[in-house]
Amino acid sequence: MVFLPRTRSRFWVLVALAAAASAVNAGTVYTPGVCAVGTVTGNLFFDNVDAGAGSWQTNPARKADRWAIVNSNSFSAPGSWRGRDFKTPMQELLTSPSVVLPSDSSKFPLTLEFQSFRNFPVNQGCRDGGNLQVAVNGGAYADVPEALIFADPYTGTITGITNPDLGRRAWCGGGSNYVLTRVDLTPYAGQSIRVRFRFGSDGNQGNDGWHIDDIRMTQCGIVPDTDLDGIPDPSDNCPLAVNVDQADYDQDNVGDVCDSDDDCDSVDDGVDNCPLTLNATDPICPADGDQTDSDLDLFGNPCDNCPSVSNFDQNDGDLDNVGSACDNCPADANTDQANADGDTLGDVCDPCPNDASNACGSNVMLDNGFET
Repeated sequence: MVFLPRTRSRFWVLVALAAAASAVNAGTVYTPGVCAVGTVTGNLFFDNVDAGAGSWQTNPARKADRWAIVNSNSFSAPGSWRGRDFKTPMQELLTSPSVVLPSDSSKFPLTLEFQSFRNFPVNQGCRDGGNLQVAVNGGAYADVPEALIFADPYTGTITGITNPDLGRRAWCGGGSNYVLTRVDLTPYAGQSIRVRFRFGSDGNQGNDGWHIDDIRMTQCGIVPDTDLDGIPDPSDNCPLAVNVDQADYDQDNVGDVCDSDDDCDSVDDGVDNCPLTLNATDPICPADGDQTDSDLDLFGNPCDNCPSVSNFDQNDGDLDNVGSACDNCPADANTDQANADGDTLGDVCDPCPNDASNACGSNVMLDNGFET
């Protein structure tokens, strides 16, 4: 089978196809790196180089710092791979784990992408440089055809006389920023591949070298929306229950409509006397709930507007978050319940706020509601 990307030069694509085993559906046409309408990109492989070397392989080192993970100059902190550019002729190889590429054309195109920071000597042309190779089904490594590198192509041909990679096409020179490199892997569909970053230097001049970070291989695919609420399952905080607003009271990434513990206090909503108020000993998703209800009105203290006075109706006539049953000014909003003279009337409704006897003048209202 032949997969033909829309590129100017198909010769090198056919060379790649000859090196790779044939794929599955003849005549498939695609645009490299672009998923079809209705599909999205998904990872076949991803490594941000933050969890160690894993199954990556480096060639035997003559110097301790050849292709090593470093915590400097990474694209996504903390780590990146670095092939050090020593002032000596050498070849440095960094090989990925094996990845099996799908043969299903509905998943095309298949793409390799990585962040690349190149800091080779810039004042001597292309004496040092790096390129990309691939091995198919355990076979020998071969340079990836340039026609498959559709973003950030090679910049020159290595000219360093003592560079083991003399004459190879490569990325050369330097830069001040990372560059996203993208490679079409679709010609290798249906096969197991390893990619290899190959860096060569001569003995003339050294520098920081080549940093590689955030390496991924991707495929295309249809993203399911099981509950048909217009939010794809990977982004839906309740993939099996319709919730267009994605409300998440306790911000635990489980939407309210499917969260059995909305306030994240480890007490199920069905038995929680404050289902939308955290009332537990630990403020962050605690293991032990504190369901204290001092006035025994079935409302836990943290959500009871009168925690010391039983009020099953939770009536709050002035809407100041203090229940009428315990509000010292039930008709006047006063959330702070300020009461300077210590009588039964809050300051905002006390005719004599500084006189507990309310004898600050004639015809004043007493605590019992009668005038003098």
